[in-house]
Amino acid sequence: MTLLRDANLCRTWLILDGNSPAGYIVLCFGYSLEWLGRDAFVDEFYLREEYRGRGWGRKTMAFLEEAAREAGIRALHLEVVQQNATALEVYRILGFAEHDSTLLSRWIAKDITKPRGD
Repeated sequence: MTLLRDANLCRTWLILDGNSPAGYIVLCFGYSLEWLGRDAFVDEFYLREEYRGRGWGRKTMAFLEEAAREAGIRALHLEVVQQNATALEVYRILGFAEHDSTLLSRWIAKDITKPRGD
């Protein structure tokens, strides 16, 4: 609920096909010296199965990019598991590039349980 209440932290959109939900996307904001200012992470992007491979993802990403620009975002980031070749290819076509650096993470909050596999 914290994210939904504070527009300075993120923006969330429900993707609709008329009145029917097709999916959702969440953009979380940050700031980076390396990326020269405000940046954002596509933290969640989900499309229902029947909407995949039909252009909904590309349209959503185009909308998201414009909304991010209007919010003063200079760079967008996202993560894709290597096994998701379809998503990797789509994001490459959209101009996202892989980097030589590796994202490393560590849970530091004391009030959460680490997800399995970490």
